[in-house]
Amino acid sequence: KNRKPEYVALARELQGYAKVGAVDCTDEEGLCEEHGIKGYPTLKLFYEGGSVPYEGGRTMQDMKEFVLGHIPGTSLYNVRQPKSVASVVAEAAKKKTNMAAIYLTESESASAIGRAVSFQLRKDLAFGESRGAKVGAGVAAKLGVNVLPQLVVLCDGDVNRRAFLVDNVKGKKPDPSKFSPERMISFLQRYSDPKQKACASVKAEEVVKPRLPLDVDFAKLRVKELREMLEAQEVDVRGLTEKPEFVTRLEAVRAAQKASPHIEL
Repeated sequence: KNRKPEYVALARELQGYAKVGAVDCTDEEGLCEEHGIKGYPTLKLFYEGGSVPYEGGRTMQDMKEFVLGHIPGTSLYNVRQPKSVASVVAEAAKKKTNMAAIYLTESESASAIGRAVSFQLRKDLAFGESRGAKVGAGVAAKLGVNVLPQLVVLCDGDVNRRAFLVDNVKGKKPDPSKFSPERMISFLQRYSDPKQKACASVKAEEVVKPRLPLDVDFAKLRVKELREMLEAQEVDVRGLTEKPEFVTRLEAVRAAQKASPHIEL
């Protein structure tokens, strides 16, 4: 009973994702015995025909993350490189809405929020997640994303017709409260619901590819950093293994950019 406020808050936070219920074992002795309840309070998560005991903290946030962490991630696409965006767009073409969305986050592991949102909207749109500021730098550049975290809608699967959950102003720190599953789903449903026609007002705006810095000595960087810089330029790095190969390719790209600001690489 002392924890009732936490459980009530949990039920409210998980509305639409999981049902939160309580059983009084003094009234339901048979049911509690069937599920091996030995002490109180005992929390269990029931899903996919089985159950998982909960042994974490008793705060609402702890329990919420536990539940969201068990939501299947089969509907969540890992967008590691700019070219991976095309895979999400291709999957979106299979949906009636032809809608794609990509969640860019500084976390380097699959987020519970990403799994929850993608699972909830799996019938309406294709959902991808770009993880890590460095790894996802190329993806952010391709989508014109200036702040992290950010949620981007690609209307009709078009990378040039984008809508952002929060202000996409460089240097402006996003409000973390905007990135709850409930708010993200509400935002995405505005664009995936044909009745709301939110995409009708989204105009095409081509993303300007970032230019390589002129004052950087590529030879002094690590291979991982060189790879990320090439991927941000949407250069195919397959077949490149040695550091000199990465350096040579970057120098060629930079030279081409200096010669012509509009060159296609």
